[in-house]
Amino acid sequence: MKKIFFFSLLALGLFVLASCGDDDTSATTEFDYHAHIITPEDNSTFMQGDMLNIKIDFEDHNGNTVHNIAVRIYNKADGTEILNETEHVHAETGEYVYEKDFMLMHSEVAGHSDWVLEAKVWGHMDGEGEEISTREFHVHPSESSDYHVHIHSPTTDDKNVGDEFMLHVEVEEHNGKIIHHVNVKIYNKADNSQVLYDGPTDAHVHQDGGLYELMESIKLDVDGHTDWVVEAKAWGHMAGMGEVMETLEFHVHP
Repeated sequence: MKKIFFFSLLALGLFVLASCGDDDTSATTEFDYHAHIITPEDNSTFMQGDMLNIKIDFEDHNGNTVHNIAVRIYNKADGTEILNETEHVHAETGEYVYEKDFMLMHSEVAGHSDWVLEAKVWGHMDGEGEEISTREFHVHPSESSDYHVHIHSPTTDDKNVGDEFMLHVEVEEHNGKIIHHVNVKIYNKADNSQVLYDGPTDAHVHQDGGLYELMESIKLDVDGHTDWVVEAKAWGHMAGMGEVMETLEFHVHP
């Protein structure tokens, strides 16, 4: 009986030791976090209005869970932030890939400025196994555009209800640079909510070579004794940037 009691105590002791061993292993997990910034490349250069592609591979080289990440972009000179995102990702695979396209907006990013992309990863608790990586990049001022819009057709001649004409608008950038946005409308002068034409469907044409042409057949299915406006405009990356506009008017008889 004493032998049975002794072996029972021994087994219990071994179980307790094993349990404590497991707890100790869990409590002393060593994180080996890394934040690998894939894009942008270090010391890259961009222009105002450019789209910045951000790709970061957060991982633990021991295969532990990636718990928390943070990504921010700040001005190197004064610390002003234009991006600050924190997320509890809990990636049990030991890896988490962060991707984002971020526009360097004129209203937020000055030309001739230096910026820092910071990527941070850590465990459950603040600072636990924390690792930080950074990349720097420079932003140049956007180049000015020299847009010109020419309405070749229609003319200002009077027209009649039911007439058809070819709408022909030409947009040029006299330095051969990209034409980013174009919009052409034909609307009633007395009530601009009456729109006969509004195109192209996607105003962001992004036309290389400095020349864009729009041609559409238009039929005047409108009321007689009305005046109409053809409005054509072009602009750069952002709304209003380098914008130019040309208009003409014509009268429609019954």
